[in-house]
Amino acid sequence: TFSSTANPGDSNEHIYGLFDQEIPQEVVSAKQLDESTMPSYYPAVGYDPQSQRFLVAWEDTRGGANTKIYGQIVLSGSGLYNSNSLITYQDTNNDGSQDSNIANSKQTKPFISYDSVNQRFFVIWQDARNGSVSLENLDIYGQYVNSEGSPSGTNYSINIAEANQYNPTIAYNSTVNQFLAVWKDARNYSSTASDI
Repeated sequence: TFSSTANPGDSNEHIYGLFDQEIPQEVVSAKQLDESTMPSYYPAVGYDPQSQRFLVAWEDTRGGANTKIYGQIVLSGSGLYNSNSLITYQDTNNDGSQDSNIANSKQTKPFISYDSVNQRFFVIWQDARNGSVSLENLDIYGQYVNSEGSPSGTNYSINIAEANQYNPTIAYNSTVNQFLAVWKDARNYSSTASDI
């Protein structure tokens, strides 16, 4: 996956994909994965070997300057499955709309891993929803995503320590059925600068 301004319909950056067997071909059209008319950035991809589907997630500005994380399932035969889904959607009071602390903040820099035991993806990202908890509003949140692209359960915090936590990555260990998440962390910045 990559981001590019190749869309002839507008001058915005979008998310595209090419399968490796298509790269050596002289003429092939990349597939636009985001359904947005607004800019999209920082794609990440995970693979489900059971269903032979990819999940691509990215930062998306279709709702305004406060970026959200959207995702799209891509079939191994190169077609899109269902449509884009909002991965960072959260409605804790069940009023049918996005929680205001999430709607009014940015969710950025997604990374994806795959849980082969429970057959679902896990998306992790930087999140600015906790302005009162994190000094500069960046914490680490995550969300399970089913193999057809729908969120499973709710967003939950992985780390909400003071100061910034950013640039998360995550890996899955099927032997012990656990994820390991790592990130850059500034909670001890005055003494050790940023830590992992």
